[in-house]
Amino acid sequence: MFLALFQPFKAYSSDTTNLQNAKNIISHLPVIIKLFDAEGEITFEDKNESNSASLTLRIKKPDSCFAKIQGIFGVTGAITLFTRNNFTYYDVINNRVIKGPSTQENIKILLRANLKFDELINFVTGGFIFNDSNNAHYYTESANNFIIINYIDSLNSELRKFYINKLSNNLVKAEFYDLFSKSRKLLIEYAEFTEFDNIYFPIAVKISRPVEFQTLIIKFSKIDFNPQKFRFNLPISKNAKIIEWR
Repeated sequence: MFLALFQPFKAYSSDTTNLQNAKNIISHLPVIIKLFDAEGEITFEDKNESNSASLTLRIKKPDSCFAKIQGIFGVTGAITLFTRNNFTYYDVINNRVIKGPSTQENIKILLRANLKFDELINFVTGGFIFNDSNNAHYYTESANNFIIINYIDSLNSELRKFYINKLSNNLVKAEFYDLFSKSRKLLIEYAEFTEFDNIYFPIAVKISRPVEFQTLIIKFSKIDFNPQKFRFNLPISKNAKIIEWR
């Protein structure tokens, strides 16, 4: 039923061996990366403005993601800590703290990335982990220089397309489509693959929400997959205003 909504596509295959090989490529980086300590630049763009800042990003799987954003002259603008269940977002400039559950909607508002917590940390670390073992929800196709996995996520009414470069065997793009309107809801792109600690990793990650004309771009300048010292530090002012989200 859902497959028919997006037909006609190019000839597709349900070959389980090819499918599993492609899924392994897409999930390779999120599976092997357990700790992630990185620095770089983050840019938020929409139809009205564009803002860039320095980024410190630390991920400890499976349940913690810390980010610090610093503006000009190293002034800290915001610090946030997401765990699987809750988040704390400290708006340093306005001296206010927002707290609440780590729902997909809250992540979308704060980070402009419409992703669940696990999807967020996996996509930032270069891929996606498929928890749905029903092969009837997948099919593969070959188009130009890409092997493409199409995943029908009926629970979220989405078609998810994952593009693997045939030459490099890297995931280079993921697209989320609404199954009914066929509109593209989310686009994730990877570029500038570089070797760090014997891991071939994309230093440029672009997450776009086409309907809202919003884009988040991360470009890493320093990455450590095995940090010796790893901590999350939220030095919140005692007189900061506390706001609770549901």
